[in-house]
Amino acid sequence: MKIYRILGWDDHFENNKSRERESCSFVCVPNKQDGMGFTRIMVEKDGASIYGIWILLLGMASRQGKHRSGWLTEDGHPTGTALAPSDFAVLFRRTEPEIVRALDFLCSPRIGWLGTSEVIGEQQAPLAIDPVPGKCPPAAPIPPVSDSEWIKELAATPAYAGINVQVEADKCRVWCVAHKRMPSRKRLLAWLNRVERPMAVQGRAPVSDKPAWKLEAESLIQVMRTNQCQIHDYEPARDAILAGGREAVNWLNSNLTQDERAILLTEWNVNSRWEKQS
Repeated sequence: MKIYRILGWDDHFENNKSRERESCSFVCVPNKQDGMGFTRIMVEKDGASIYGIWILLLGMASRQGKHRSGWLTEDGHPTGTALAPSDFAVLFRRTEPEIVRALDFLCSPRIGWLGTSEVIGEQQAPLAIDPVPGKCPPAAPIPPVSDSEWIKELAATPAYAGINVQVEADKCRVWCVAHKRMPSRKRLLAWLNRVERPMAVQGRAPVSDKPAWKLEAESLIQVMRTNQCQIHDYEPARDAILAGGREAVNWLNSNLTQDERAILLTEWNVNSRWEKQS
């Protein structure tokens, strides 16, 4: 006759509190639902039934006495009376075929959540499935990346587009020295996430194929027509626009009204240059 055992019981279904209780009114169930065992169960047509019976088995094992080890027997010990599928069916109020299906699937090598051993007389045969290791093997180490290479990777990340990551890293390092803090990558990430992205001048698209002089000229016209500021406050745009040469001047001539053109010529004092370009 088979004795069923929940593998890895102490590693997966106990904690420091439950181990001290003589009998638990709860069971600690990992909430990780992206493992292959769970996935293989849930893709089955009766996956919900199999998983439900698994939870019932955990609940039953958790009510056993202190020093539980996952044996599904009447007293929770490997020497106790084995429980048959018909016994589980009565306890869980499910059909026996449903119980047999779940036990077989949970014992299969593809799942490996349950193990079985055969009782031969008064001796117990070894488990049919090796116990699940308590901890997963460590992942392969990731090759270290130098700080300079890491900063270059950050600079190429779309999340930090428009930010000079190297300059901000230098600022962060200076701040750490001044405040006697330890510079770290985590601190730099927090620093970068607080940096304000440079905003485009109103009316200008963040990304455009237009030449710089045209972007400045379009913004200039909007400023003039909305009276957002005096024209001389927009002098930084003058050189960029006039650098466009004849094409820029002709564009302004076509898009400015006569009064706007007169204001521009006066404020910028570019009459001779304007006429020459025209």
